[in-house]
Amino acid sequence: MTKKIGNILLLLLMIQNIFASDFSVKISPTSPGVNEVFEVRFTIPNNTKERPFISFDPQNVVVQERSQVKSSIATTYSNGKFTKVKKEDVFVYKMKAKKEGVVRLSNVQVDLNNRTLRHPNIMFRVTEKRRTNKRFFLEAEVSSDNVYIGEGFDLAYYLYYRSNIGEPNIKKFPKLNGFIKRFHNKRFKAERVYIEGIEYGKLKVYSARLYPQKTGVLNIDPIDVEVRFNNRPRNNNFGSFSFGFSQVISRDVTSTNMKINVNPLPVGAPDNFTGLVGIHSVRLKVAKEKFLVNEVMEAAVEIEGPGALESLDEIKLFESSSIEKFDTKSNLLELNNQTAKKTFDYTYLVRNNGKIEATLKRLSFFDPIDKEYKFVDFQIPEILFGGSAVVQNKIKNDINNSIQNIQEPSTNKVLTLSPQFNISAIRKALGFNLVRALNVLMLLAILTVLLLFLLKREKSSGYLSLEDRRLLKNLKKKTNYSSLSRVLLSIDKGKKTNGNLKEIVQLYKLDNENKILNIIDKLEKEFYKDKKEAEITIDRNIIKSIQKGLESAAN
Repeated sequence: MTKKIGNILLLLLMIQNIFASDFSVKISPTSPGVNEVFEVRFTIPNNTKERPFISFDPQNVVVQERSQVKSSIATTYSNGKFTKVKKEDVFVYKMKAKKEGVVRLSNVQVDLNNRTLRHPNIMFRVTEKRRTNKRFFLEAEVSSDNVYIGEGFDLAYYLYYRSNIGEPNIKKFPKLNGFIKRFHNKRFKAERVYIEGIEYGKLKVYSARLYPQKTGVLNIDPIDVEVRFNNRPRNNNFGSFSFGFSQVISRDVTSTNMKINVNPLPVGAPDNFTGLVGIHSVRLKVAKEKFLVNEVMEAAVEIEGPGALESLDEIKLFESSSIEKFDTKSNLLELNNQTAKKTFDYTYLVRNNGKIEATLKRLSFFDPIDKEYKFVDFQIPEILFGGSAVVQNKIKNDINNSIQNIQEPSTNKVLTLSPQFNISAIRKALGFNLVRALNVLMLLAILTVLLLFLLKREKSSGYLSLEDRRLLKNLKKKTNYSSLSRVLLSIDKGKKTNGNLKEIVQLYKLDNENKILNIIDKLEKEFYKDKKEAEITIDRNIIKSIQKGLESAAN
């Protein structure tokens, strides 16, 4: 009994440690320079009087100072009383890196009130000395410059500027050959940073999640951006992009090349290795566990995690001679900038009686932190196929019951020259069968109309996926830069272009090309302004042209 209680307490402690990671850590600036003092800020919710204890293992960095900045309490006033709502403790560590490379803070945790709050490892890049003598410059920053093949990392290009600028225009996108690319299609906001005591505006102009597909030293291509600025000096105002009445000058800015070292995976990969790097979860969905012969059986496998799910092949699921497999469909959904979920939809037709034995399916992934292959198991339940004989017996019994509804003449009555029939019983039986026949005919008519409607709808949708239909529907409701860019990016999906909307329109030869290009220009001008996105109304012909492009790309 004592042993069971101890196990329960240990399990509760583990659950508490897993789900208690509710504090935040922020690096400022996000990519400091060599010998530049930067800050690591810990914000810890704390509704107790106890002082939190912070610990971590720094690598390639020196901690110079630690201080508690503030302890804030948020309160509300209700019914004449002040009520405490939330209390936060903020601690700041000042650090300095003496050489260029990746800095890592591992084993980050906070001990508070007999609890251990954990945080994922923190990695950021230290660059060479900043070019602070220029009015503006571009830098590429990566979350890690030493990865395994197939391991994801974040790439961002930042524009640093010391005076007001206009809307940056990307003139040349990076090719990024040798990588699987997931572009971050969202609007970025500028922020203030200090580099060696000088105030800069910092704006992310382009970012993506990259997955290297070959080993060795890979090149991160530079990006070319056109920057427009006012030639008359004025005070900095990084929160908005605006011009006065003086002349506007444009300059082209190019980032420098960057190298990424890609390591091969260790030898000895298991036979069930998926090729994915990082910890993933796997879930199987089956509608039911008993199917009739000639019935359709559907199943789905969901795999979620940080790996390059775009390259993941179909998982072999069931092995049985009683079922016939049809084509498997897959769908990829990005959950955030680092993780995604891929779903495989399986369709089978039950051909014979039989069953699938309950088994434990195992898949393996490579963990880049522990540098070893790890396994994930999911349960395949027992599935039975059969039941056709039961259906035939039921039909036979229904026929016998219908025949017995016709009553035979009673033998107790006196026989006459002509046979006696129970007319009411015959009418009752015939009426019953007639009603059943009419119900069947009505049901067939409804099913026929429904089938024709679905075929017409499928034809009008051009066999588009559910995601493409949703994007097209959103475009019809609200036409702004975000909704238009999502639809156009879905046409290409990064296959032939680098996410340039105008290139997509021209490459796929969309109808009404000039009108669509004008719409893109109009919406892009409003997109970077510090206000609500502009919305416009577009005619049906434009919608039809974009829908035709989606259908053509899907085929």
